This record gives sequence, structure tokens and C-alpha cells, in this order.
Amino acid sequence: MVQGIHIIIIDTSVLFSAAYSKNTQTFNILEQIKKKANIFLFSPDFVGEEFKEKLKVKTNLTPNEINLLESELPIFWIDKEDYKFKLNEAKELIADIKDIAIVACSLLLNKAPIWTFDVKHFDTKKLKQSGVKTLTNNDIRSILRNSPTY
Repeated sequence: MVQGIHIIIIDTSVLFSAAYSKNTQTFNILEQIKKKANIFLFSPDFVGEEFKEKLKVKTNLTPNEINLLESELPIFWIDKEDYKFKLNEAKELIADIKDIAIVACSLLLNKAPIWTFDVKHFDTKKLKQSGVKTLTNNDIRSILRNSPTY
């Protein structure tokens, strides 16, 4: 992590929690991150597509409203072409096939920490040994307290 800059991979669980209710801590944290000049969230592009598909099924939002909601998220989507060369390394670090792309993006971005609600799920010996850390909402709030606002 470059001094003063926070590059963080956001896990699917965090994104969906924020999407389903504007009254959650996670939604409020994402809103605060939008105002910070030194926090950058990344996720694999398929997470954005999965996010939109789940919203179609689980909400009454129109396609335009879903696209608007996605565009307002403070997340940079990483194309598979950019992280695919890290997939084999990621497979060695985590067993769950659904999370390999999340770990690959972390590896791509210099072992950026992963913000997740599934800390135990990502709590593998190999992942720890690789230097990839996980963050909780409390960790993110701590980063927010020490971050400059636009």
C-alpha cells in the first residue's frame, strides 16, 4: 500500500449488504468512501454483473435504476483480462472457487487487503502467509477516520 493511499478489494458479501438497504452500516461506509480522496475500492468485473442480476431478481428497480445505482458505487471494476494471470496463484491460496477472482485481484494490486464479511472464510494459512489481509467494517471505519475528505 502506498503511504496515504488505501487500495482495497471489496468482496461480494459487502456489496450486497449495502445494496439491499440504505440503512446499513455498510451503505453508510460506502457513502463516506465517496467523499475520501485516498481510498480506492476494486472488485472483479463479474461482481458488478452479478450485483446487477441479483438486484433485477430481488428488487423492483428498473434496469435504468440498477445501472444508475451501479454507476454511483465508488468501485473500479477489474476486467478478467487484467487479473487472469494471477488466477493460478490465487487457486493455491483459497479453496472456494467463487473467491479465486477476489484473491487474484488482491494479488494483482500488490496484495491489497480484502474487505469482507466472510473473514473466517478468507482466514486460510496460505492466504495469511502470502501477505493478503482481510478487513472488516471496523477496519474500514478506522481508515475513514484517518483519511482526508475532498
